[in-house]
Amino acid sequence: MRARLPENLTLIGQKSAWLWTLVLTIVAIVWFASTTDLASFREALGRVGTGALVIFAVCLTVNMVLELLWLSLICGGTNAFRGSLRVTGWYMLATVILPARLGDVVWMYLMHKWLSLPGGRAVFVALYHRLLDFIVASLFFAIAVLIAGTESYGGGIWFIATGALFVLATIVLYLDFFLGLAARILIGTRKHSGLALLNLLLRQILQVRIWYRHQLSRRLLIATFSIIVLRWLFILFGISVLIYSTADGLGWQDALFATNIYVYVSIIPLQALGGFGIGEASLAGLLVVFGLPLGIATAISLLIRVAINIGHFIFWLVVFLYFLISPPARPAAAHS
Repeated sequence: MRARLPENLTLIGQKSAWLWTLVLTIVAIVWFASTTDLASFREALGRVGTGALVIFAVCLTVNMVLELLWLSLICGGTNAFRGSLRVTGWYMLATVILPARLGDVVWMYLMHKWLSLPGGRAVFVALYHRLLDFIVASLFFAIAVLIAGTESYGGGIWFIATGALFVLATIVLYLDFFLGLAARILIGTRKHSGLALLNLLLRQILQVRIWYRHQLSRRLLIATFSIIVLRWLFILFGISVLIYSTADGLGWQDALFATNIYVYVSIIPLQALGGFGIGEASLAGLLVVFGLPLGIATAISLLIRVAINIGHFIFWLVVFLYFLISPPARPAAAHS
């Protein structure tokens, strides 16, 4: 039986989604055109040292390789690594082209096509990944707020980080309990509010909980959780280095805080074509608050998005060329 995608992930064929995409794209173009110019972009690019670019490129590459490793572990089966490489490469291209998290829809389809996952399991893999992303991003965001809010911690920063990661690990290791607790809270809340969004969130939490109970071993849970933590460490560090090297006068605490704001706000599915959206606007606004001219602040946010898109495109191109010249492998066995 064909699995039914959650309502918020069935937008790719709806005209309204593409209408809003067009509107957001026009808004993004007008905003970037009105707040920056070629001279500002060149100035921001000139501030980036070779070392910062190398560090960012390495961090972005490791992030994508870890994404590949995560998918191959969670899916398993025959030709899991080869199939996951193909899925990850095309998913990176989809994140560059498609707006508003529609790349996740493509990701589920590609898991079904090239990893032979049933539709339901592909949905659960995507939801589980996004759940871990949200938990890890939230904890790193909280740490960044603490670090930026005071300079009195000193070496205690590492105790804060260690404690936060311990809390995070506890949540993930006992995910069944916390998902059940979240479901009970949502059930009680929706009785009073009646919001359709709560019904959607409750359904997705219950779906992930069912899959978690029947498909995830404790060993696999720890491995996938550890990979997600490493992915976020590398991407946050890479973007922080870019911001720190281009934003004159910004301390490393503020650069880390700005990075977490940028990444965390980007979770909101309000992106135009190319991934430009509320994340870039928020980063530019925050850099202005820190004292940078608006043109330079906007140019920095634009530079970061362009660099991420170029990295994703190069990864896809390498994967595409690899499968173009390599002999085909036998089909993967279907997963139950």
